[in-house]
Amino acid sequence: MLSNLFRLMINPRKQYAALKEQRPLLPIAFSILALSIITSLFEFSFLPVAEEEEMLSQPVLILIATAGTVVLFFVIAAFMKLIAVIFEGKATYKEMMEIYGLSLFPYIIILPVTVLLFLLHITGIITETSVIVELYSIAVNLLTVWSFILIIGMFGEANGFSIGKSIGAAVVSFIITIVIFIVLLIVIVASIGI
Repeated sequence: MLSNLFRLMINPRKQYAALKEQRPLLPIAFSILALSIITSLFEFSFLPVAEEEEMLSQPVLILIATAGTVVLFFVIAAFMKLIAVIFEGKATYKEMMEIYGLSLFPYIIILPVTVLLFLLHITGIITETSVIVELYSIAVNLLTVWSFILIIGMFGEANGFSIGKSIGAAVVSFIITIVIFIVLLIVIVASIGI
C-alpha cells in the first residue's frame, strides 16, 4: 500500500483510480490526516515562545490546532464538493474527503525529519532555531504546492474532468477563497471598529 501512495505522488490521476479500485480509501485518508496532525504537533517545538501574558499556553494551542485541523478537513472537503457541483462533477463528498486526506501524504514524508529536528532541538544539540525554522518552512511550502498538485489531479479523476477543467476548477476555487477571505476580513475589521 505504501508503494501505491508513493506512486500517487508521481501520477495522482492514474494512481487514484487504481487505489480506488483496490480498497476503501477513507480509512487511509483519516490515517494520513492523523499523521499530518502529529507532524504539526512536532512543529510547535520550533515556534518562538512569547511572553506568557501574550499567548495561550502550549497545550491549549495544541488542542486548538488539532481540533482546527480536523474541522478544516471536513470544511475543505465540503468546499471541494461545492466546486465539483459548480463544474458539474460526479464525485461524492466521501471522495472529496479521500482526495483531501490523500493529498496530505507529502506532509507524512517530512515526519521523520520533523521528529529528528525536534529531538535535536530538545536535547540542545541544535540551539539556533531560526535556521531550522527557515529550512523547515521552505520544505513545508514546497510540500504545500505538491499537495495542491495532488488535489488537482485526483479531483479531476474523481469528477471525470480533463486536466484543463481541473485547473480551471482550482482557479475558481482560489478566487472564491480570496473573496471569502476579503469578506471575513471586512466583517472582522467592522466588528472591532478599526
